[in-house]
Amino acid sequence: MSTPFSAAPQALGYLFQARYALLALLSDEREEASVVVEGLDDISISGQEKITLDQLKHHTKAVTLTDASPELWKTLRVWSASLAEGRWKPAEVQLNLVTTAQVGDGSAAALLRKNGRNETKALEQLRKVAQERGNSGLTSAHDAFETLHASQQQLLINAITVVDAADNIEEIVPKIKIKLRFSTAREHVDALYERLEGWLRWSDLDGHV
Repeated sequence: MSTPFSAAPQALGYLFQARYALLALLSDEREEASVVVEGLDDISISGQEKITLDQLKHHTKAVTLTDASPELWKTLRVWSASLAEGRWKPAEVQLNLVTTAQVGDGSAAALLRKNGRNETKALEQLRKVAQERGNSGLTSAHDAFETLHASQQQLLINAITVVDAADNIEEIVPKIKIKLRFSTAREHVDALYERLEGWLRWSDLDGHV
């Protein structure tokens, strides 16, 4: 039987973005809320309050996120570069790293969860990794982070929330359908979901939803 997990990684990531964006839009109670796919970030959610920028990381195998993980540093590279370019202000955004991976105990990512945060310690650990340059493949990411002034680094870290063990591409579907129960009869939920996902995937060509 074919499942989304059998798709190529790029196609899998694209479908995960579409489903995550659909759930995010259905979950936001603000009438003025809008979702942009591949705008300022993988997913951007805006309204009258802060803009939420989400980096999505989907895995088909069990993965543990450490201080030196490419997944973490590639995300930091994107955010460091966009901050340096002035594409957004730290006080006006919420940065979310949403990953199906688990974070390692005591890691910087663990210290940046919603609960039990320690932003100062997380920054110290990330600075140490960047200075040690243990992975030559991440030099550009380390450079982007170290190019920021110390105060910018702190503002960046303060804005980040790590959401680990997130629902995977299949687990997210039932949650979407629960939201749709309020919009149609139970027997029409599956059909409505298929239409909405199809609409969103086509809308992604323009970016805005």
